[in-house]
Amino acid sequence: MWHTQNGDRTLKGAEAKLFAEALLNLVEDAILSPEIGYELGIPVFDNITYNQKISILFTISNGLFKKSVPAIKLSALNEGAIASIFEHIKNRLFFEIEEDMKPDWRVLVRKALIQSGEEDVPPLRSIELGEWDCCIDCLSEHILWDSDYLEDRILDESPKSSKHLKQALGINKDYFIDIPPDPGDKETEKQLKKLKGLCIKIIRSK
Repeated sequence: MWHTQNGDRTLKGAEAKLFAEALLNLVEDAILSPEIGYELGIPVFDNITYNQKISILFTISNGLFKKSVPAIKLSALNEGAIASIFEHIKNRLFFEIEEDMKPDWRVLVRKALIQSGEEDVPPLRSIELGEWDCCIDCLSEHILWDSDYLEDRILDESPKSSKHLKQALGINKDYFIDIPPDPGDKETEKQLKKLKGLCIKIIRSK
């Protein structure tokens, strides 16, 4: 389960398929090839190690897809990882448009938008990047509370100011100080196998 503004829930249907497709694509095409230096613009995720990224993605996938898993604790690490998935969706969709490719990602995003009840859904062949950018942001807001995971604003404050700012924004005092898990290589391989298997199961589900 996952804490959202609409209560604790898991992803279903088109929303789940979009997220699972993006997560699997990110792991297979980017994270497994660290030599390409692929960054998503989310420092809290970009700056951790390969093993840590797999572990965090494994954690959030269980929380987002499995009802049997207790609601995952919200932290900058966990929410930053989710935000990174949505940034990856944008990157793939924008590349699809710029290279005049078959609209696979646009199909996935449109289905998720329609399922979520959004009214302003772009036409399938729309090439307006700004329009798709806003749509993907709308989908992310169904999971993420806000952009607190972009920590620079708070971490740059004095301890006293930071405390008051966190209180004003309703941020848990431990939100930014969770230490990322750092499993060994064998454990990482196990988590990666389970993560990919879960994504494939979601993608192939009816």
